[in-house]
Amino acid sequence: MHNFDLRSPRRALSKAHFIRLSVTQLATAGLLAAALPAAAVTYDSTYRSNSRDYATCVAQIKATGIADADAATACAAALYPKDLSKCVSILTLQQY
Repeated sequence: MHNFDLRSPRRALSKAHFIRLSVTQLATAGLLAAALPAAAVTYDSTYRSNSRDYATCVAQIKATGIADADAATACAAALYPKDLSKCVSILTLQQY
């Protein structure tokens, strides 16, 4: 007659260790996911400005009467240069 109770604590210890390790990893992953800002999760990284976008920006802003150096500086600092030039054009038209 075998006594299975003598062998069970070792098996239970290994299962408990595995479960504790799994819970720790899941908790760490959950905290990391919660710490990420929402912008990082929803950011669309497919848009890339190119030199044509910046050239168009400078040309459109210069057309509103802003100095060349100021237009170039503003467009160079913009992440979305087309949007900047569109905004400047709209605001300039509304002033007149």
